Amino acid sequence: MIKKLELTNFRGVKDGKIELDDLTIILGSNNSGKTTILEALFLAPNPLREVYLTRSHQTSAASAIHELHKTLDSVGYTFLFHRYIFDEATIKWNDGDYLKMISYGNLAYLTTNKINIFPGRGSIRMKNAPIYFFGSLGLQKKLEDAFHPNNKNILIAPNSLLTSAELMDFAH
Repeated sequence: MIKKLELTNFRGVKDGKIELDDLTIILGSNNSGKTTILEALFLAPNPLREVYLTRSHQTSAASAIHELHKTLDSVGYTFLFHRYIFDEATIKWNDGDYLKMISYGNLAYLTTNKINIFPGRGSIRMKNAPIYFFGSLGLQKKLEDAFHPNNKNILIAPNSLLTSAELMDFAH
C-alpha cells in the first residue's frame, strides 16, 4: 500500500508530498491538486496496463487519464508534465520506488527503479548516460508503446489505485 506519495513536475504539481493512511479523504478547493494525486496513484502501477473505462471499453491507464482531459484539446501526453514544459516528471512512493516520465524528442520514456522486472527494455543515451525504459508515450500524438507485450501486465506499485469495470459503470 502506498503510504507516502511525492510528485515532481507532474501535472499541476511542481513539487509536493502527501502522507496517506489506510483511509485518506482528500479535500480542497479547485486546482489544489486533488485530481493530480488520484491520477498519480492511478498511473503508478504502470501507465501502460490495461484498464476498463466501462465494461465494454478497455484502454491503457494513460489513455484513461487522457480521456478525462480531452477538453484540454491535447492530442498527446504533454499534459502530464508540469506547465507542459518540463523534461521529467516523477511519481515517487514509500521508500523510493518511482515511475519517471522523461521527455526526449517526441516521446515520454517510462522508467522506474524496478526496470529489471520488465522483460522488454530499451535504452536511450541522455546526458552521457543511458536511460533504460519499458515503454513510451507520444507527446504530440496519442501514441503508446509497451515495447514488449508482457510489459503491460507488470505492476511496479501493485497496491495502488486500481479500478474495476463494475466500479466504473457505477460511477458513470
